[in-house]
Amino acid sequence: MTDCTEEIAKELARLKEATESQLQNYNNELSRKRAVWFESRRVSEVLFSGDTLEAAYRLLCEKFGAALEACIILGLDTRKVCKMYNEKATDDLIKLVDPGLRFDRNYEKLRPYSPYCEEMILREEDDTV
Repeated sequence: MTDCTEEIAKELARLKEATESQLQNYNNELSRKRAVWFESRRVSEVLFSGDTLEAAYRLLCEKFGAALEACIILGLDTRKVCKMYNEKATDDLIKLVDPGLRFDRNYEKLRPYSPYCEEMILREEDDTV
């Protein structure tokens, strides 16, 4: 089993028949886990060098999990799951890079309802989503 397949299997087990309350609890748990992961890598990684907006983008590219594939397999609405399950945790992670950054997602442009997910990292002063 590849790492990606293992991650999808974990997401399947977590999301299958999850209630809204469980999704919110998972989001809080994910936020804590990401903070620990971030702090364990912060000092040694080139990932966090340079412009904080670019560093936050690199961070998300490295860290996003397999929730989309799990949602597709289970027939779950990604708009609901992404909002309740990982949006706050992702925003919290971005704020560890720079508290002036904010994660946002366009729920009209989200896979599998769209060919891509439109997700943004914004500077608070650029709040023009």
